[in-house]
Amino acid sequence: ESEIAYDHSLRLSRSVGDLRGEAISLHNLGILQFDRAQHERARELHEQYHARSLRIGNWMAESYAPIYLGLIAADLGDDAAAEEDLRQAWVAAERHGWPRLAALARAMRGVGQVLMGVRYGDSSLVRSGGRTILDHAASWSGLDDIGELYAVAAVASALSGDRGEAAEVPARCSAALHP
Repeated sequence: ESEIAYDHSLRLSRSVGDLRGEAISLHNLGILQFDRAQHERARELHEQYHARSLRIGNWMAESYAPIYLGLIAADLGDDAAAEEDLRQAWVAAERHGWPRLAALARAMRGVGQVLMGVRYGDSSLVRSGGRTILDHAASWSGLDDIGELYAVAAVASALSGDRGEAAEVPARCSAALHP
């Protein structure tokens, strides 16, 4: 259903010349395709989102687009591109003074490290990624992705052998969600 709605929104935005609506629809479709592991389509949509956004002055895309492009690259095993995209996202957010977006970029960099560590069987990289996520939890606690980030951190803790931390992460998540 969401794909139909976002696609309809994209077509409608294009038909009336609403470039902002088009950019937002492209971004949402890109996230949806990423969640469905349709990596090439997700990449195309995020690249289009980035281009449209810069054209209309939606500067936050300087950070949002590389976050998702970096996660796509990490899923596909392109570690260098993943690291560069996620670094670029964080730098753009810091440069513009967007603390929530900088927090998201840092947390997603941790997610990328966990993905790479799992792929290579490198528990120290898994652990490092989990720590990157948890070390910045206070700054990203208000984000939409909080449950997913805590879940990745808990899995990273368990996979790297820290069962105690893995067991306490859900309580941290609950406390953040229900202060």
